[in-house]
Amino acid sequence: MFLVDTKEGRIIDDTELKANVCDAQPYSQWLKENMLELSDLPKPDQVPETDFESLLLRQKIFAYTPEDINLLLTPMFTNGVEASGSMGDDTPLAVLSDKPRLLYDYFKQIFAQVSNPPVDAIREELVMSLTSRLGSERNILDPGANHAKMLKLFHPILSNEELAQIKALDKQDFRSKTLSMLFDAASGVEGFSRALKELCEEAEIAVNSGTTFVVLSDRVQLRIKSQFLPY
Repeated sequence: MFLVDTKEGRIIDDTELKANVCDAQPYSQWLKENMLELSDLPKPDQVPETDFESLLLRQKIFAYTPEDINLLLTPMFTNGVEASGSMGDDTPLAVLSDKPRLLYDYFKQIFAQVSNPPVDAIREELVMSLTSRLGSERNILDPGANHAKMLKLFHPILSNEELAQIKALDKQDFRSKTLSMLFDAASGVEGFSRALKELCEEAEIAVNSGTTFVVLSDRVQLRIKSQFLPY
């Protein structure tokens, strides 16, 4: 990388260019003083117990098939690794199915696509990472310490305990609010649209009230409110 500086009449090389950008603001200090890491958060006093009684109902709601459970999930639970399988997907298109399908089934590729470099955060750690950050995204043209007020995650999938850690945070710029994603299935399409609109309004109110993390949850006692479904 290099920059042609027409004002100074010279070419700025890669090292000098990056040094100027890195030294423009005290970025390291901002990160040290403001960023939190999930691994450093205190353990929650209480973690919600897993609701096994409604497990079968949840599997039906989220369209789990015997193949999903026996061929994909069981080997992962047993061996701690993803099961081996052939590449590609030759199942019929969701749009042609006469059975209810999940929304993301309509956007699956039916061919195997190879990426370069591989999407592998372990073997390709120099160019690939699962690290992500939760928090408010601010104006990048207005640099400041507030940009560093983020929660750093080393993987995108949270355990129940980790989610409880985040929800237990009671600190400015790190507060959370849980919103229900359930709606009354008997209300039909109109009820679905109304519930979705209400959810958006609740999220907007929460953010305007100082909430940073909005947790969308379907974890209600489904065995009691079995007529309610997540959308």
